[in-house]
Amino acid sequence: MADSPIGKHLKSDHLFLFVGTNPLPNWVAARLLTQPGAKVHLICTSDVSEQRRRLQDALQSDPNHPLTVDWRETDGADERKIYDAVRSLAEEIKKTSNGSVGLNYTGGTKMMSVHAHHALRDVFPRERQPIFSYLNAGDMELKFDSASGQQPVSVSSCKKICLKAEELFSLHGDLKKSSLEKDVKGEIAALGLAVIHSHEAGQDVWKKWYRNLKDNKPVAR
Repeated sequence: MADSPIGKHLKSDHLFLFVGTNPLPNWVAARLLTQPGAKVHLICTSDVSEQRRRLQDALQSDPNHPLTVDWRETDGADERKIYDAVRSLAEEIKKTSNGSVGLNYTGGTKMMSVHAHHALRDVFPRERQPIFSYLNAGDMELKFDSASGQQPVSVSSCKKICLKAEELFSLHGDLKKSSLEKDVKGEIAALGLAVIHSHEAGQDVWKKWYRNLKDNKPVAR
């Protein structure tokens, strides 16, 4: 079985991601939509700085798929600030790199998605138009803009998203001490469990983690 059903033409050397309250979809997108040695550009607001930090740490510390990460802060409700933040970063990339560019707009606000989309289209010419995508948590499918000609891809068919239980909870912080409300905790845990159970390798990791926890044994890494 191929490591990923996503073709190289849909993977980017520079991937823009919007950081929201749940960093897991961004982690999945970064693993599936980047070329080896790619750079991820996190666009965030000040109220998700902790989620941004945890996501950045997770992406940079993965020995199986190491990525370089930078970030820009903007205002999730100010269209001019969103546009300017993304455009200025896109202009830097255009001047310094010939690599492909992508935007996965799963996280963040709708306004961030719309104006970042416009900014990237304005900066890059037609022959270098970015690859736009979205991860639908409802059916666990990665969807691409119609211009790519790519049909939706099921996340369950992608081996690269095997995430250890400890890494999952580290990505979300200490849920026991979090100030998140119970329903938000449940949403985070549900999506995380859906991802880790979406293929056999993930199921094996979860079962081993649960057995060790139940028996009060240290979990092997």
